[in-house]
Amino acid sequence: MNKPYCEYMKLSSEEIVEIIKSSLPRPVQIIELDGEMRILGGEPVQVSVGLFSKKLVVYLFSVHWEGSANPLPVNTPIAIVDQDDYPTSQSAFRDLITDLISESIKMRVSTFITCPNCGNFSPPEWMHNQEICQACAQTQLGVEY
Repeated sequence: MNKPYCEYMKLSSEEIVEIIKSSLPRPVQIIELDGEMRILGGEPVQVSVGLFSKKLVVYLFSVHWEGSANPLPVNTPIAIVDQDDYPTSQSAFRDLITDLISESIKMRVSTFITCPNCGNFSPPEWMHNQEICQACAQTQLGVEY
């Protein structure tokens, strides 16, 4: 890791990233943006965590479609923890992160829909509408995306 995302904390940046990664559903993706590390968990993505130099943000992840071929991630903050509020022990930090991530995942998964045709439990962005997933819309209705 090139940048000390949490330079003033009692836990090292590497410890924080490992705690976050261990609390996320698999697969885990790490994306580094301007001054931020974004850590995504799940396929489809169920939760997003932003790690900045002086704060950590747990996001509710969703997708907005701009046209039929341009999905844009939408990250709505549900918890912001300033570095001054981080617990100093690794176990307390792990408990905090696990709770925040679990809450975000519950919120995200509550938006998933079961397709009555194939039975797949899918996020809203994978649905053609509230009643049929995109895969079934393509194979059964002839919809082209």
